[in-house]
Amino acid sequence: MVLSGLWILQNLKLFYYYHFTNLLFLFKLPDWVLVLNIILGITGIWLGKYVYKGFWVVKKVIMYSIIILLIEFFTNNYYHLFY
Repeated sequence: MVLSGLWILQNLKLFYYYHFTNLLFLFKLPDWVLVLNIILGITGIWLGKYVYKGFWVVKKVIMYSIIILLIEFFTNNYYHLFY
């Protein structure tokens, strides 16, 4: 849950830096990737909450977390992998 929260904060900070500062970046992620990463972070917090309350077992949540990380990997590296 903590890592998902930090992931959300990092993507929100990047979104803020991209749109509201005069910083120049060599490589910028598209907005849809940042929004998708924020949604996946919220999903990670949601999964952690269900494990904490005992509704789901840890093995099931680890499988879902691996799927979330794969989605994140492919969306962040979309342009490098397919172009």
